[in-house]
Amino acid sequence: MSNSTTQSLPATMRYVDLPAHGGPEVMVLATGPIPQPRRGEILVRVEAAGVNRPDVAQRQGAYPPPKDASPVLGLEIAGEVVELGESVTDFEIGDHVCALANGGGYAEYCTVPATQALPFPKGYDAVKAAALPETFFTVWANLFQMAGLTEGETVLIHGGSSGIGTTAIQLAKAFGATVYTTAGSAEKCAACMDLGAARAINYKAEDFVEGARAVGARDLRIVLRHILPNTIAPLIVQGTFIAASAILVEAILSFLGIGIPPEIPTWGNIMAEGRNLFRVFPHNILYPGIFLGLTVLAVNMLGDGLRDTLDPKMAGR
Repeated sequence: MSNSTTQSLPATMRYVDLPAHGGPEVMVLATGPIPQPRRGEILVRVEAAGVNRPDVAQRQGAYPPPKDASPVLGLEIAGEVVELGESVTDFEIGDHVCALANGGGYAEYCTVPATQALPFPKGYDAVKAAALPETFFTVWANLFQMAGLTEGETVLIHGGSSGIGTTAIQLAKAFGATVYTTAGSAEKCAACMDLGAARAINYKAEDFVEGARAVGARDLRIVLRHILPNTIAPLIVQGTFIAASAILVEAILSFLGIGIPPEIPTWGNIMAEGRNLFRVFPHNILYPGIFLGLTVLAVNMLGDGLRDTLDPKMAGR
């Protein structure tokens, strides 16, 4: 394996261009310059690319990429490392990796942050590896890093037959959690059970709350729920009340001279978790960004009034 930071590369590459929005037929092959890896990035010769919901939405014109992301479609790739950006030490030329890209995956070459790349799992080829990053990174960040799921706990996973759902069932089961899930048909429920769910509830045929209670799932601390366009408005309302409650609790306890127990979320905790989420998934900020932006606006207005009224010492914090 070479220890150099680059290979002899062509000046141009083929990529999938999107001259207009619409169905799959609007995508065309085009030729352009190979992207150059920046500090902390690697350049990958793409052998396989995943197809995700954001790719489809971007092609349809419903998901504009962030300003600092590639305008080329494609968030998941697998292939060979052919160039290292400055300060990259975890990979070498010739390594085979799968990665979560900030766009640009539908191309012969793609740059990705080295921190968003992983070696191929043992026994995997590029096609299998390219299907991993989006769902596994998302599930790991949400269930384990943020929610702190541990062995022996119980988790409810909505949409168990989706890409996120099937991954969440398998990871939670592998780490010793009991999994309950919902799906929209008997066939989908059966698939969830095959993946390791203790109970799969057809939400079109029964109340999932009653269904979970019926089998003893009373100690649910974690519920994994998808954020989709039709759920943004309810989430804004829910998030506003949650964050406002956190500010109110913080203000009351401070007013009474009582320390804030670690299990009670504070406004600072909520904002920190939001920043962590966007740091992990910089390319997936559209729907959460709308939710967080409106929540912050509403909560700031309400929170300032609550703080000034309940505890003048907190004013201006």
